[in-house]
Amino acid sequence: MKLSRPFLYLLASLFFIQAVSAQKQLAKELSLYIPGEDGSNSGAVVWHPKFKRYYTSMIGNAVYPMAIFSDKGHLIDGNFEAGADLRGLWYNAATKQIEYNCYDEGGIGHYVLNATGEIINRESDKEGSYQPNEQSVGTYNEKDKLFVFPDNDFTLLSYKTIGGEIESRTKLHLDCSSKKQADEVSDQEMAERRDVRNTSVLYTGIKNSEFAVLNMDKNVIELYNGKTGLMTDKKRLPEGFSVPLYRSFNFSYANGIWWFFNKENRTWEGYK
Repeated sequence: MKLSRPFLYLLASLFFIQAVSAQKQLAKELSLYIPGEDGSNSGAVVWHPKFKRYYTSMIGNAVYPMAIFSDKGHLIDGNFEAGADLRGLWYNAATKQIEYNCYDEGGIGHYVLNATGEIINRESDKEGSYQPNEQSVGTYNEKDKLFVFPDNDFTLLSYKTIGGEIESRTKLHLDCSSKKQADEVSDQEMAERRDVRNTSVLYTGIKNSEFAVLNMDKNVIELYNGKTGLMTDKKRLPEGFSVPLYRSFNFSYANGIWWFFNKENRTWEGYK
């Protein structure tokens, strides 16, 4: 029996919805507490594959602390100052460095690590603003070796060199799993969808689901294809999830773990 195209489309949509709804909920993995009292936001958690350590910082001022943790979440060092007003923080597999972008005109740079992974210095690579807006949280597309910044409309701007020409633009079609759905969404509806999502867009490295967005209204992590910008998967936060969700910053992905920063207790909570 030959099935019509509309029926096949409906069937595929039902399978997608069932797969998402049947998906296993995320579970708590570990916590990273940043010591001190300065600052209220954090921008990202970074995993260093050689040293098997997590790196993170408070953001908002150059004197706010950096912190280093073991793979089990134990604090190794929490006394190093960020040295810059950080926003994005990532591990660059090409340079083997932990790199960052700053607020507004603060520029970009990297941290110098010793042979055991401790931070011994910070170096500024370029001064000035090279991002869509002053609060942009940059990330690094390891597979394509591109630096990525989301603009205010959730369009991903990718650069081979920060400050160079834009290599590509990928518009994320929020909550749309097909081109048909994306074409039917009004500008007003899309603006409303942007308003309930965290402004950070995370690079995951997951095939066909390279980027992630946090939907705060539905307690869902949405995954998007890096080429088409269409939603390909969802991950539900567990029932009873108690970490506050914020409109900007405080959301990250590292070492296969989703991270949510609790500003009330200065702790990144990791779920997998």
